[in-house]
Amino acid sequence: MEFVSTTEFQGQLSHYLASSREAPIVVQKSGYPVAVVLSPVEYQHLQELEDLYWLARAEAAESTSP
Repeated sequence: MEFVSTTEFQGQLSHYLASSREAPIVVQKSGYPVAVVLSPVEYQHLQELEDLYWLARAEAAESTSP
Protein backbone atom coordinates (compact mmCIF):
# COMPACT_ATOMS: atom_id res chain seq x y z
CA MET A 1 0.00 0.00 0.00
CA GLU A 2 1.32 3.41 -0.96
CA PHE A 3 0.55 6.69 0.80
CA VAL A 4 0.48 9.98 -1.10
CA SER A 5 -0.64 13.56 -0.40
CA THR A 6 -3.59 15.03 -2.27
CA THR A 7 -1.25 17.54 -3.93
CA GLU A 8 1.12 14.84 -5.17
CA PHE A 9 -1.80 12.67 -6.26
CA GLN A 10 -3.30 15.50 -8.32
CA GLY A 11 0.05 16.30 -9.89
CA GLN A 12 0.77 12.71 -10.89
CA LEU A 13 -2.71 11.31 -11.38
CA SER A 14 -1.83 9.06 -14.33
CA HIS A 15 1.11 7.56 -12.45
CA TYR A 16 -0.94 6.75 -9.35
CA LEU A 17 -3.87 5.36 -11.34
CA ALA A 18 -1.44 2.99 -13.07
CA SER A 19 0.20 2.12 -9.73
CA SER A 20 -3.19 1.27 -8.22
CA ARG A 21 -3.33 -1.78 -10.50
CA GLU A 22 -0.53 -3.29 -8.39
CA ALA A 23 -1.43 -2.04 -4.89
CA PRO A 24 -3.95 0.31 -3.28
CA ILE A 25 -3.05 3.99 -3.04
CA VAL A 26 -4.05 5.87 0.13
CA VAL A 27 -4.55 9.57 -0.55
CA GLN A 28 -3.93 11.77 2.49
CA LYS A 29 -4.77 15.36 3.31
CA SER A 30 -2.96 16.95 6.25
CA GLY A 31 -1.66 13.50 7.16
CA TYR A 32 -5.11 11.88 7.34
CA PRO A 33 -6.50 9.38 4.82
CA VAL A 34 -9.28 10.80 2.67
CA ALA A 35 -9.51 8.21 -0.12
CA VAL A 36 -8.24 4.84 -1.26
CA VAL A 37 -7.74 4.11 -4.95
CA LEU A 38 -8.09 0.43 -5.89
CA SER A 39 -7.91 -1.46 -9.13
CA PRO A 40 -11.30 -2.58 -10.48
CA VAL A 41 -10.22 -6.20 -9.90
CA GLU A 42 -9.44 -5.56 -6.22
CA TYR A 43 -12.68 -3.63 -5.78
CA GLN A 44 -14.67 -6.52 -7.29
CA HIS A 45 -12.89 -8.95 -4.96
CA LEU A 46 -13.88 -6.85 -1.94
CA GLN A 47 -17.48 -6.68 -3.20
CA GLU A 48 -17.57 -10.47 -3.50
CA LEU A 49 -16.19 -10.88 0.03
CA GLU A 50 -18.85 -8.51 1.35
CA ASP A 51 -21.57 -10.46 -0.47
CA LEU A 52 -20.32 -13.70 1.09
CA TYR A 53 -20.25 -12.09 4.53
CA TRP A 54 -23.87 -10.93 4.27
CA LEU A 55 -24.98 -14.28 2.87
CA ALA A 56 -23.39 -16.06 5.84
CA ARG A 57 -25.08 -13.63 8.25
CA ALA A 58 -28.48 -14.23 6.61
CA GLU A 59 -28.02 -18.00 6.70
CA ALA A 60 -26.99 -17.86 10.36
CA ALA A 61 -30.05 -15.76 11.20
CA GLU A 62 -32.34 -18.20 9.37
CA SER A 63 -30.87 -21.20 11.16
CA THR A 64 -31.45 -19.64 14.59
CA SER A 65 -35.00 -18.41 13.86
CA PRO A 66 -37.77 -20.27 15.70
